[in-house]
Amino acid sequence: MKLTIDLDETGYPTTWSGDPDDDGQYTGTIQHAIVAEAARQYRQHVWGVDVAVSHLSIAFAQHPTGPITTDSLLVDSEFREGQRLGLLDRQTRIWANQLKAGHPPAVVWVEQPSGRFPNPALFYAAGVVQAALSETLAVPVWSVPSGKWKKIATGVGNASKQQVAAWCVRHGAGDLTQDEYDAFAIAWAGRLMLISGRWDGKQTKEAA
Repeated sequence: MKLTIDLDETGYPTTWSGDPDDDGQYTGTIQHAIVAEAARQYRQHVWGVDVAVSHLSIAFAQHPTGPITTDSLLVDSEFREGQRLGLLDRQTRIWANQLKAGHPPAVVWVEQPSGRFPNPALFYAAGVVQAALSETLAVPVWSVPSGKWKKIATGVGNASKQQVAAWCVRHGAGDLTQDEYDAFAIAWAGRLMLISGRWDGKQTKEAA
């Protein structure tokens, strides 16, 4: 589908030409195509976010090709419960505002919390981060399970931390923390999903 896109002052696509889906809405694969085309035209980035209770790691993958860079934010204090989440919300908004000029986002992928044992605090933190990024950046912010981004990036859905780190180094990452390696791979996988137009992790050979 050929699209002509105009962006607002935040870099978010506001108007476009193209065919809506059956119910008259630009949703699903149409929305995906709009975001992908805007990213291509305006050299935007795909952000990959790894969330922890006390810090965030973000990677920025230029679309459709280009290097991936990383950054981290420490949000640690003596606050607990709601106070900590409020601090996380404020700091995420401030940080995102500082980063978006140098890495204009097309879409943000946030890792969906998972693990053998429930971690409510991490689920709360991920929700706060998604909401803060969505409102601050005014672009689509989607969650992605760890098994999906690992499968797309490394080819192994249950890849260990060591395997993810080794894969990132082979693909140009420098000396990073483990969370930054995860963010690097999330951004890589998110870019492939945007390029291929597939949401199920089965990217085409051309996209891979």
